[in-house]
Amino acid sequence: MITDQFPFLYHPQWGAIADGYRQVKREKRSVGFNLFSVTSNGRHHENFHSDILASLLDPGREHQEGFLYLHLFITYLREQYQILVSCEDFCHTRVTREEGRLDVLIKDEVSRKAIIIENKINGAQDMEDQLERYHRFAEKNGNYTVVAIIYLSADGLKYAPKSNARIDHLVYNIGCFVNTATDLLNGWLVPCVQASAHADSRSFLQQYINLLKHLSNKHMETAQKAQLYDFLSESNNLQQALLVMELMSQMTAYRAECFIKAINGKYHPFRQLYRYKENYYCFENYCPEDNHFKLDVWFNEDGSAGLDFWNTTLHSPEGRPPLTQELQRIGWETLFDPGHGNGDNGYRKLFKISDAYPNMKALDAAVLDFVEKFIHALG
Repeated sequence: MITDQFPFLYHPQWGAIADGYRQVKREKRSVGFNLFSVTSNGRHHENFHSDILASLLDPGREHQEGFLYLHLFITYLREQYQILVSCEDFCHTRVTREEGRLDVLIKDEVSRKAIIIENKINGAQDMEDQLERYHRFAEKNGNYTVVAIIYLSADGLKYAPKSNARIDHLVYNIGCFVNTATDLLNGWLVPCVQASAHADSRSFLQQYINLLKHLSNKHMETAQKAQLYDFLSESNNLQQALLVMELMSQMTAYRAECFIKAINGKYHPFRQLYRYKENYYCFENYCPEDNHFKLDVWFNEDGSAGLDFWNTTLHSPEGRPPLTQELQRIGWETLFDPGHGNGDNGYRKLFKISDAYPNMKALDAAVLDFVEKFIHALG
């Protein structure tokens, strides 16, 4: 009994880990499509994110929300990171890009206070004494008192390099999306969406939120990895899991073998059957009117399976009409999937775990049933 060999498989922790990981995968799919994430160029560059952050923080920019986003940012820093900064100190503010090589500089012309944002969302390498030089530029060249240096990474796992004791207390490592109240997305961008009066600004913010989730989603799996790590560290769970993985690697071959055993040599009018790969069988040499028709059947690691009915005589679209004629003869043309299989000279049928096939056993039974009936219909 498998319950005796691998009792850890029935531990409720597996369900919790699987449910959490399934949710992560759903999140990935839900945030993956937006104007920013489908653009292959700009979002990969540091300047892209710095431009967006500066445009949101600058009271005079096109978002038409005035000081709203800037003051929400300051409130976020004060409440979540206990930074000694107030909105009153940033009421006559300019936000600049690349001034003195600083990614984003928020500076107030009356209070003479400033906030530096160092953007490392895309994981760029740190330059030697970078933060010290930026701090020195703001204080000496601009005569501003720097109240915070925000070191911004995608997930909060990239930390600012240690600098001198004079500025270390000003440096705050902040992740864009860590799925906590203290990350930039939940602590600042979401409140900006909720407070925005303009639909265009809300839409822009939501699209950017989706992009940050999309860029950071690989780290959304951290909780599930931690749970699995702890669970596999108990007793001999790791050894048992490795055995299961070894067996799993053999599962596609096993499914293919079960399929062929069930066929039991009954594959006429095909004249040859052979194993192409461990998970893959081929029925060959059905030759009506000088065509050579072939049926390939394979089984995949994700539990799915598929088959191609194709013409080996013509490896081009010209090979398809004889197949169509044959399927029409037996009334099976509509039972294959729409589109072409095996390039352009075949028909394909795919089976995926779904409501129709709720598990691997049901799916494999459907594959066998389809192939047996198809071979019988060919006659």
